[in-house]
Amino acid sequence: MQRYRRLKILAAALLCGYAAAALVLKLTLRRDAEVFPLFAWSLFSTVPAEDTDYAVRILSIGGEVLEPPLYFQQARFFFEGTDSIAAFMTVQRLGDALKAGDAAAIAAHRRLLERQYLRGRGVVRYEIVRRTFNTLTRWSSGGFRSVRPVAALSTAGAGP
Repeated sequence: MQRYRRLKILAAALLCGYAAAALVLKLTLRRDAEVFPLFAWSLFSTVPAEDTDYAVRILSIGGEVLEPPLYFQQARFFFEGTDSIAAFMTVQRLGDALKAGDAAAIAAHRRLLERQYLRGRGVVRYEIVRRTFNTLTRWSSGGFRSVRPVAALSTAGAGP
């Protein structure tokens, strides 16, 4: 029993010492400085949270111009699969193929996108855009730092 009490006191003393050392270092060092074992909980606080993805921005459906244009994910009323990860990955692959200039991959991913996700509403004019965003800002407000058109396309040229 005596050994157990000593162990409890030692654990409490180590915990208090750890907290005191962390507090002293935090007050004396630069605001963004880290001392590894004392501040490991801030490990990712200084990592840039900027990300980029590709998206389909729908300009018109069946000859009716959408003002403002809708992102595919917002077009639930018009199309099925707007929240599908497969649709998202198809758009990412199409964007990468457009960036690389790979004509065969562009044709294959475009055909999949148009046949699987943009069908049943007549001619759909759309563009692939590259969006840059801060992850936390996008999560909280939905905003983007930049949206740049990559290609303007239409289902009118799509085969059967």
